[in-house]
Amino acid sequence: MQDFGLVVIGAHSGLFLKDLVSKYHDQNILLVEPVPYNYEILNSEYKDNPKITICNNAIIDKSKKDNKRFDIKEDDIETIQIEFITFDDLIQKYSIKSIDKLQIDVEGAEYKIMNSINFHKIEINKILFESKHFDGTFTEGKKLQDIEEKLKSNGYKLQQIDKENILASK
Repeated sequence: MQDFGLVVIGAHSGLFLKDLVSKYHDQNILLVEPVPYNYEILNSEYKDNPKITICNNAIIDKSKKDNKRFDIKEDDIETIQIEFITFDDLIQKYSIKSIDKLQIDVEGAEYKIMNSINFHKIEINKILFESKHFDGTFTEGKKLQDIEEKLKSNGYKLQQIDKENILASK
């Protein structure tokens, strides 16, 4: 089992990620990105860094293989088969004991992922998550309230970072 400074679910491949990764450069980092185009960019960018692991699974609340539409290239959309795994599967696959910062931006699947986390199995200090799609596209409601309550009952303090993101900290 190992400690991770940073785990990003929905890593994409943008500039924000480079800044974030640089803050954790001396710690283990796991970048999770199932979109093939983005995964290949990440793999090319970080393949020589032994502290960075890149996972091409999608994370959700049930393990399954399913077809998903993704941008394959910048101007191209294709349906491909993706292996979905649970957060618990991810923890086991990479032998994760603790996470300093977990960041989740998965365009609406945040609720399913966060609701599946067993906070008694893993120590997570900070969770930054996109809240704007919890109850539908650009909708916040009962699901977001449920996750906020779950986080608070597990010792987290919540801070609205901007109109789209919440930081939960211990």
